[in-house]
Amino acid sequence: MTHPKFIRLFLKNVKKYPNNILFESANNRITYKEFYNLCIKFKDYICQESGRKTPVVCILESKKKFDYVSMIGTILAGGYYVPINKDMPLKKIQQIVKICDANFFSSEKKMKFKSNTKLVDEKKILNFRLNNKKKKYLISKNAYILFTSGTTGEPKGVIISKKNLDAYIEWIVKKINLKVNEHCSQFISISFDVSVCDFYTSICSGGKLFLPSKFDMIFPGNMISKNKISYLVSTPSLIDYIDSSKGLNKKNFKFINKILFCGEPLYENQVKKIFKQNSKIKIFNCYGPTETTVSVTCCKITKKNFKNLSDGVMSIGKAIPSSKLSLIKDKKFQKKEGEILISGKQISSGYLNSPLETKKKFVTIDNIRYFRTGDYANNYRGNFYFKNRLDNQIKYKGHRIELNEINYFLREYGFNNTYTNLFKNEIVSFIQGKHMNIEKIKKFLRNKIEQYKIPSNFVFLKKFPLNKSGKINIKKLENLAND
Repeated sequence: MTHPKFIRLFLKNVKKYPNNILFESANNRITYKEFYNLCIKFKDYICQESGRKTPVVCILESKKKFDYVSMIGTILAGGYYVPINKDMPLKKIQQIVKICDANFFSSEKKMKFKSNTKLVDEKKILNFRLNNKKKKYLISKNAYILFTSGTTGEPKGVIISKKNLDAYIEWIVKKINLKVNEHCSQFISISFDVSVCDFYTSICSGGKLFLPSKFDMIFPGNMISKNKISYLVSTPSLIDYIDSSKGLNKKNFKFINKILFCGEPLYENQVKKIFKQNSKIKIFNCYGPTETTVSVTCCKITKKNFKNLSDGVMSIGKAIPSSKLSLIKDKKFQKKEGEILISGKQISSGYLNSPLETKKKFVTIDNIRYFRTGDYANNYRGNFYFKNRLDNQIKYKGHRIELNEINYFLREYGFNNTYTNLFKNEIVSFIQGKHMNIEKIKKFLRNKIEQYKIPSNFVFLKKFPLNKSGKINIKKLENLAND
């Protein structure tokens, strides 16, 4: 079996720097060689136990090294993995296991499944002994599948192939240009594709990753300073959080020389705050939907140029070499503004077991395959600027959220008319009807959707305000949300 390029880069670093630390956490260190050996044991286990079926491994996030052992071990075995957020409700986890027909579930928690999915944890891997009976199965072209929100409450799996990931990692490794042993953060959840930017960039460059503890997640600024992090991967929301906890200061940002942002719009005032603490930092502001393998644009921002790259919101820059951005409006390609269409090597093959949804979002125009993003942007002097969404989807704290999914479950609870949107960086649900116990509603939603999707505020109305066109008056709802 020929490994993908990103695995070959990792193996090269194992050979060159076997005793260098790859992961460091509060009470644990693991070298490149030790990590590799664990990955091989994981690979051997799933190869032996999968029978003649390609290994498909769901990984329930624990924010520990075994998450990453499971990821690399699965790729080495020729299978693909499915990362799952630690806050995902059990019912939704079971749905995902069923949809992707997983034969393994990596978790430190005990789980029960109706299928023949086998639970695997670090203890099982350490005690495993290979019996040398090789079993043949098809090697998967896929690297991972990420599940995102669906409008009907059914999770939607985005397929990312090993070739997609190769194309992206080839670019980011050269762009970020990490030094051997450079200290990298790993705040981002493995269920969020931006985590590729710290984990894979680091292991393919010989870097050193620091896994945050629960305490570190509460006080990330302290963790950055304590571990002398020089390469930080972040969402803009994390910077706001660090600022609100008084962690955005010269001491904590002293060693940072590069920050990669992705997942939501980056604002000029956030950039100003960063440069106030360390004017030498280089910021890489990136953009890309999950369907296009992490990100497809990059804007390099410095203290000298940031004002020229801002209209209040920072530019997302230009397309990276493996991708191309086009703008379309009124069914015609435009030069200045329109919906972003993306083509190139990083485009997903589509959604798992969802041919109709794939056909709707992935289109072919003049023999070129594009992904329709639903994002509206303009092009000013060769740089792209994100403006707004064309549908009911938002990016919130780095997560992609389909607002209709929240409405779907509110209707399942018993409400006939609901509307959910983002106001002043908070998710607010408006409900037509009598006021009801909010804690009971939240408790119901916790069993259906992730914690970060649960609205911060619920507003009950006798009836929805309408505009002259008979549509919901968003401006009036915004005023109600602010009252």
